[in-house]
Amino acid sequence: MWPRTVEIMLAVWLFVTPFVFRYQEAFLPVGWWWCDYLIATAVAAIALCSYLPRWRMVHWGTFFLGMLLAAHGWLTSPGSEPLAAGQNHLVTGLLLMMFGALPAPGSEAPLEWREFEEQF
Repeated sequence: MWPRTVEIMLAVWLFVTPFVFRYQEAFLPVGWWWCDYLIATAVAAIALCSYLPRWRMVHWGTFFLGMLLAAHGWLTSPGSEPLAAGQNHLVTGLLLMMFGALPAPGSEAPLEWREFEEQF
């Protein structure tokens, strides 16, 4: 379940991002704060729900949240000099997409393969 652990760490990073990049001093609108907090909360909730066997496919929600965050970072940054916060959204979104595509038991073979091997 290591991909879900990394997703929780990225959610914590998104929570502290407004303080690291000093959104107030950069005169970024309040929407940037809400974007970080809402996506971080959703990513953490999805990662925790993925530990339950019944909800094992919910990790794809992290993939789509990563797409949303990367698109926000790409579209809101000015052309020649992108903001550090926008670059952070882009990179963090791409990381969330990468880890969101990994299955929950990332170090094990799929269940169907394991059942097939047990037959022999």
